[in-house]
Amino acid sequence: MNKDGHPQTLVHSQPGHTNPLKSGIFSRGNRVLEPRVQEIAEEILAQPFMLPMDSIGAVEIARLIVLIDAIDDDLAERGITKGKSGEARALLDFRQRFSRRLAEWLDRYGLNPLARSAWAKTLAEGGLAADIARRRAEREAK
Repeated sequence: MNKDGHPQTLVHSQPGHTNPLKSGIFSRGNRVLEPRVQEIAEEILAQPFMLPMDSIGAVEIARLIVLIDAIDDDLAERGITKGKSGEARALLDFRQRFSRRLAEWLDRYGLNPLARSAWAKTLAEGGLAADIARRRAEREAK
């Protein structure tokens, strides 16, 4: 401690202090990003085909979306390369990995057009049980 400082103005701990955070993706506990995660997860779970047990995946999808948004904001503000060296920033690798994982989760949860159309096709055709019944009927008709 500075002997000549002003002890009455020194603050040892500042709970919730977020000034030094940049993108927020490396913050402990994701305290900066978590409110947005909850908001997106609730939007996902509000879809008519979601069940309460889908909440774990919905939160994971939301976290990936929020992390990607934070990375995009950081890259837009600070650029995609390191200073004068022109070397790609490490965040680009994170961005790519998170995007890949998000695409996988969106497919699993039917949250993109291709996954929804596959789901609708399965419903329309009746799925595996209907396929088995159709084949059985074809065999019996011969």
